[in-house]
Amino acid sequence: MDYQVNELRQILIEALSDEINRRELKQEAAAELLGVSQARISAIHNGRIEDFRLDRLVKFANQLDLRVTMSVT
Repeated sequence: MDYQVNELRQILIEALSDEINRRELKQEAAAELLGVSQARISAIHNGRIEDFRLDRLVKFANQLDLRVTMSVT
């Protein structure tokens, strides 16, 4: 199960980093938008999944207007 959670966190971290880059946001601007420190944005860009809970990453995605869906089979 931990592997699956880590995989989901990795997918979200990559999507968040891509969206921040697509918007051409500097780390300080992204931090202000998401209500976190610049260091947290750096952690996202560096792919440090261990620094974030899954629910927090989903919240960030929603704040950036990204749609997060899940499928259980």
